[in-house]
Amino acid sequence: MSIHWMLSTFRVSELDKCPRQIELKFKGAKELSPHFIQISGKIVHATTKDILEGREPKLDFSEFPEAKIELELEVAKPMDNLQAWLKNPILIKTLGRGAKKQEVKEILDLGGALIEKEMFIDVGDGFIFQGRADLITSDKVIDFKTGLKRNTKEHRRQLVAYSIMGKQNGIITNSNPRLFNVFLGGEAPMAFELDAEEKIDAEADMWEAVEKHKGILTLVGKGVRMPCKISFDCVYCPYIGIICRGV
Repeated sequence: MSIHWMLSTFRVSELDKCPRQIELKFKGAKELSPHFIQISGKIVHATTKDILEGREPKLDFSEFPEAKIELELEVAKPMDNLQAWLKNPILIKTLGRGAKKQEVKEILDLGGALIEKEMFIDVGDGFIFQGRADLITSDKVIDFKTGLKRNTKEHRRQLVAYSIMGKQNGIITNSNPRLFNVFLGGEAPMAFELDAEEKIDAEADMWEAVEKHKGILTLVGKGVRMPCKISFDCVYCPYIGIICRGV
């Protein structure tokens, strides 16, 4: 059975998205204009790529020129922290407990890293799962986050997904690659490494989310009206006007 390409390919960042939002995107519903957080995110992403590729960052405020000053303030700290961390890529580990607790610093080797590498894998039933890691080497995956340190399920799932894709795409050759989030929103950049237990839990969570997403896409392809997933994220929904009118 053939399936529309929009319903056969999905990204790591789309896992756990609202089913109704997925349906409306497929139907080509008109989206609201991007809001401040979306625009600042796009600017940070583009600037991050410039920095990683050794180019002078170009800040584009054309989508929201009246908020130029606020946007500059929003992206300044993460970009400064990114540049600082790339010059000195430190991982701080806490070892031991109580009186024996100590911090150990490690400088990560980023040699040969691929930048924003687009990857994909076949996840069965005609579906393709895609993702793009910020930095990936033969034994490491590094993803940058613009906020404060938050070891969330979503963050862990993304790293594991990139790891699996990296292995299947022949980029990662180490059987047990190290996975890092680097948080850029604080006073200083902070790298966080997933431990073995977190990797196992995140992989199980990822495959569960993948199967759930495949099910949603299959139902959308059959014309089934999807329910709205009510949550705080509704305030960021590009279709909130349509959904809230019950269309």
